[in-house]
Amino acid sequence: MNLLIGKKGVEPVVNVQINKNTSIQMNLSDIIKEVSTFVINSKDNCKEYYYREFTYVICYHKECGHFCGYVTKFGKYTEYITNRLIIEYDIEGWNGAYTVHGGFTADFGFDCAHCYDLSVRCTDDLNNYVDWLNRNQYWIDADNGRASFKSEKFVIDELEKLIDSLIEIATLDNTTINNT
Repeated sequence: MNLLIGKKGVEPVVNVQINKNTSIQMNLSDIIKEVSTFVINSKDNCKEYYYREFTYVICYHKECGHFCGYVTKFGKYTEYITNRLIIEYDIEGWNGAYTVHGGFTADFGFDCAHCYDLSVRCTDDLNNYVDWLNRNQYWIDADNGRASFKSEKFVIDELEKLIDSLIEIATLDNTTINNT
């Protein structure tokens, strides 16, 4: 982690993950602004998205300071996925299923509060970064450059890769899916 010395004292510059292969550096204050905008523009700290007939939800945990995401509706693949879950409960065992960040912490969902995941609360004090540094110090010290805050874009990317893999599994499984 780098530190930026500015008007407000020493401000952390944080690695922000956009997808599994890309991270950028942002001032902590800019991350807090993005998270605050998400919260303001969401309902109960969650937003619903649509992708390839699927619905997924991204939520931000204000108290903990991280995002999580869940696929909630499966469109025309609902019957296939429901039947497959009855036979093979654990989606991580499905051959070809995309492995989301940190593994599944719920059916078709995951969170970004794992090893090397930094938390950013929209209530973090922009005039005093000590609380943020104390909360994240373990991962900052142990990270060797790997610790990062997982952004909303990161969660979108993970969920859409999961959806793509579910569609591919259903297609390759030669399952007849009605195009209604």
